[in-house]
Amino acid sequence: MDNRFAYMRKYLGFSQKDASKIFSTRLDTIKKWDSDKLVVPGPVLEELYDHIRFTNDMVVEFCDERQAEAEDDLIEEIYLRTFTVEDLAERGLPPSLGWQDHVIGVIIGRLASIHVYGADTLPEHYDPDHHWYEYWGLEPAKKPTEFFAIKEETLFARELAKAIEADQWQVEFDPSENYYLIGFRTKAVSKAARHIWIKVVRAGNSKVLDHFADNPLRYSDNFGGCTPYIEGPNKSKIPVGFSSGNDDASIDPHTLAETLFAALATSYPTQGAMREACRDRYAALVGAEGGYTADFLNDWAVKDTRFVSHNFIASLFFETQKQTGLTLHPEAMVELCSILAKSEPSIRSMDHEVIVIDMGEMVFTITLDLRDVFSQSGDGRDFHTEASKALDIIQTSIGNDGLTRIEPFSTIEIAFI
Repeated sequence: MDNRFAYMRKYLGFSQKDASKIFSTRLDTIKKWDSDKLVVPGPVLEELYDHIRFTNDMVVEFCDERQAEAEDDLIEEIYLRTFTVEDLAERGLPPSLGWQDHVIGVIIGRLASIHVYGADTLPEHYDPDHHWYEYWGLEPAKKPTEFFAIKEETLFARELAKAIEADQWQVEFDPSENYYLIGFRTKAVSKAARHIWIKVVRAGNSKVLDHFADNPLRYSDNFGGCTPYIEGPNKSKIPVGFSSGNDDASIDPHTLAETLFAALATSYPTQGAMREACRDRYAALVGAEGGYTADFLNDWAVKDTRFVSHNFIASLFFETQKQTGLTLHPEAMVELCSILAKSEPSIRSMDHEVIVIDMGEMVFTITLDLRDVFSQSGDGRDFHTEASKALDIIQTSIGNDGLTRIEPFSTIEIAFI
């Protein structure tokens, strides 16, 4: 029986609903992982290990610093600021009140000589310079290794060659950077299989990109912004590279990046070929078919087969409530979603689209991601079923601190006039 997931989840203070949000997984899947009715993926266990190491390191560093301060200047009481779920997420910490309670409880236990409290505000009669710790959880202790090193280069070389030959690589799109990223699965860096990600080519369609489309595909450091990485807790980017054997620089990410690009170039020799390959793979992820290469400005029959996902509909409701304090009327939600579906860009001409919708009292600015858009002819889903799913999420989340919310790939900004 493998019950590691349940024990680590409970140790961290994650509720099942917290875990559902943190791992972007359905709640019933979390319950099956807990009860050992479903095999827990290796990367999920690895991420739990990372959360535990991160939490323990953070607690040790904070307590050691307070004890050192107490030796020089007597401290009788300190207050640790408590955060909301949203505050925790914004600070890159696990979005779990249970996790926060666990951390504060451990700190209280370790600092037996000091009276430690958790509070959302500091009592007026205390000095904030000596008693108030507003950012207790932001800086974890430095870990012995803050990178991943490829331990078995021969194994990695075989994995990479197989992935290229079988066309087994994953693609992601980063709309903020307008880049396609490639992911290679490997067992050569840790006890669980991980994905090595790297930016490979700019997305979009422009005269500038067309000009460089025939340029050879090669690695460009871009001031250190394109080095390979592995995703850690809370989507943090942990550098990865070949082991250098040098104490000053334990990994060599640049040689790894050049190796990845050289392998890709055997099948996609130019930037344009790589971009088209990424588009094709991305189109498959979002369910686009050959018919969607039509002119979207004129072919309304094609547009009318598209609709947005329940993730987006639910988030539209919550974001409106969060950013304006108003509840979006169901008819307005239907109208907005209809506009978005008709504004969805062609997979061949654009990779995302910024849409501004002026509804009088509110102006919605939405960066629409193709992964939030579906086709009726794809897998049988339709707008009615997606809207029903969104309604279930909204009803479940109201009064439950939003723990069951599902974030969309798109971004939503609302200005209330």
